[in-house]
Amino acid sequence: MSISTHQTHFDGASSAAFIPMAGHFYRFYSIDVGGRIALAEDHECESDSAALVLGRKLLSEKSCPKIEVWLRKARIGVIEGRSWLHI
Repeated sequence: MSISTHQTHFDGASSAAFIPMAGHFYRFYSIDVGGRIALAEDHECESDSAALVLGRKLLSEKSCPKIEVWLRKARIGVIEGRSWLHI
């Protein structure tokens, strides 16, 4: 199977077709205070840095102390928040 990067119009003229770059599916693990996985979510992101930005946003909406961001078998980062501590 192949994907053509050219498109032929009805008049026979050819032009380069736009093929969007696909992102990657990252897994976001919400970790509870006991260090256990409380929730796992998959989100599509264009890059590791975009996944970490999304991880920070997700953490701000949760009561867990941290989120781990993974791409396949590689841990991309750990995002820790302090807002769950009430000292």
